[in-house]
Amino acid sequence: MDQGRQKRISPPPSPSCSNRESSTDSDDPHGLRSRFVLNQAFHFRRALLEIQRGEKRTCWLWFVLPTAPYVVDGVERGSSMNRHFTLRTDEQAVEYLRLPPLELEGGEVVDLRQNYLDMAAAVREKLQGGFTMVDLFGELDAPKAVSSFKLFRRISEKIGDDKVYDVCVEILDDLHGGTKQKKKKNLFRINSS
Repeated sequence: MDQGRQKRISPPPSPSCSNRESSTDSDDPHGLRSRFVLNQAFHFRRALLEIQRGEKRTCWLWFVLPTAPYVVDGVERGSSMNRHFTLRTDEQAVEYLRLPPLELEGGEVVDLRQNYLDMAAAVREKLQGGFTMVDLFGELDAPKAVSSFKLFRRISEKIGDDKVYDVCVEILDDLHGGTKQKKKKNLFRINSS
């Protein structure tokens, strides 16, 4: 399917986060539609608005800013939801960025790459305005968001996706003080205002 065409898919029976194993088929071998597209169709606009307002308040991080598996001493850790939405291989992360926009039956179009860019741009804007990752995501989710930006920085560099790469680099640079003229920020400092 060429990039300009959109594929129609049916919405899930419920807009809630699903914890069931995603079924895969030859048309969607990584379960991207069932794990990400359908959830973003119902939750992305609200998620983006929350970050634009300066604070994540609802449950969406897993499928909007996915991460690689969280492994400690060779054992995968994290909640069952975290494991369900994990991008387990570089191939899955690449396909996440390359999946063509999909149109749901109601006309809603979900473009995972564009949604990632929009969310990353909102995060970057808030960081540049003085917010920290903890301000935006809370103490538990801030490291997960950083992990997602690290994953997609690496993947986008690998596949030559300059837009995703640039925004991820800008976010990660800002977390580490950016240029020498900038005062170094502590990633987990909570804004006192």
